[in-house]
Amino acid sequence: MHKRRWGQRWEDGWGELRALFTDNFGYKIVSLLFATFLWVWVQSEQVVNARLPVEIRWVLPEGMIPLEPLLTQGMVEVEGVQAVVRGAQNRELVVEVDLSGARVGEATVDMSERPIQGLPPQLRTRGLTPGSLRIQLDRASRRNLPVRIKRVGEVEAGFAVRDVQIKPEVVEVIGPASVLRGMEEIQTEAVELSGLREDLEVQIPLDLRRGLSAKQRGVTVTVDVEAERGSRLFDMVPVQVVGDGRWVAALETVGVILEGPTEVLSRLEARSLKLRVVIPPETHLEVGGVIEVGPGSSGLHYVVEHAGGALVTVQRVEPERILIQLPEERLQEKPQDRPQDRPQDRPRERPQEKPGERGTEAPDPP
Repeated sequence: MHKRRWGQRWEDGWGELRALFTDNFGYKIVSLLFATFLWVWVQSEQVVNARLPVEIRWVLPEGMIPLEPLLTQGMVEVEGVQAVVRGAQNRELVVEVDLSGARVGEATVDMSERPIQGLPPQLRTRGLTPGSLRIQLDRASRRNLPVRIKRVGEVEAGFAVRDVQIKPEVVEVIGPASVLRGMEEIQTEAVELSGLREDLEVQIPLDLRRGLSAKQRGVTVTVDVEAERGSRLFDMVPVQVVGDGRWVAALETVGVILEGPTEVLSRLEARSLKLRVVIPPETHLEVGGVIEVGPGSSGLHYVVEHAGGALVTVQRVEPERILIQLPEERLQEKPQDRPQDRPQDRPRERPQEKPGERGTEAPDPP
């Protein structure tokens, strides 16, 4: 019973809703068309104000050039029916400024009364922005100027700029004679060097201001960066004598000054250095059992081993000459009589160099 009553209500409601759209259907269609026509008429006849972009085209005297870039875009305020205004928004509007009769110097241009090309005649102009312009003209001139880069920032610590190359080094610049007369060079836009630690090659535009122009719009800048070089003293470098086991150095340690990239030198540890003296088996002692090793002495040389690689060299050893001696207890000792089971007395072959490690022979004094 309850369900039948609910179903009856649903059918009655659906019938009323359908009648709302179907009853007097013709009148309703006419009303809809009339409302649509009225809306279109109102839209087409409604007067509105709008601001439209305008291109400004300049006609300059031959051989003349402005000191500052000329304005090429303006705005025009128009009034008219909405439909025409909407159509004008898609048009190219142009205002032409003819200065062919102007002379060198400053001039004021009135923009308010100039006709606007492309503007529909149904629209009324209410004003052009800017209303006036002040320009300064000068005779055009040409000059070849050297290029100088504008550096910004510093390379990473431990590195330095070794060389800067610019191609081309000279460009032809066109501009006002009064401006070019006082110029000795033309700058590039900023070249960023902050944190640089390797060579850089980049295309950089020229900094063309105050009415300047150039056929060569940019240049190629190459910046060569290298590690800064310096020197560092390592004291307490151990001396190792390699021979038949009888020789000992008068000094257990020496001082060594290395030269090379500061970044590499700062990472080296003193314990990684060693000064090696190799005594050939055929070496004989003079009376006293002492022999000098080093530049300009007995002809024997020492080698400083370090982990700095090929870029690091030995600048100096302190002292330059090292005394190698034979203790009294070993003076009469023959090589075959020396103990062979002691590693410190046993001759050792030069270890094979690892990548990044090399020995450096001490330089001869000048």
